[in-house]
Amino acid sequence: MKSGWGQSVHAGVPVGATLQWGITVLSNQGWAEFVYRSPVQSLIFHTVRQQYYCHSGYGLGNLGGPSWDLEIRRVERTDPIAVYLSPAYIAGHQCNWDTPNMPW
Repeated sequence: MKSGWGQSVHAGVPVGATLQWGITVLSNQGWAEFVYRSPVQSLIFHTVRQQYYCHSGYGLGNLGGPSWDLEIRRVERTDPIAVYLSPAYIAGHQCNWDTPNMPW
């Protein structure tokens, strides 16, 4: 569950350097906290990290979907990060892809 601050960053409320700083905090310290608080760390596969990175770094507003659903059943992306994290593609898969590369 994101904090109020995390919700505001996800909504794109801060601007400029403040927004970029918020995204960095969500992507790095947020991931570390997610791993620390996870009850079964052995189920945190690379695809979960990819989904988290997609939501925290590029899923501002509803571009990455209204919620951050991290599912272990999702396949690991094999296409380059620049492709699966491209805003044009995020709008289509909302960080919830079904294939290892495009199309999602």
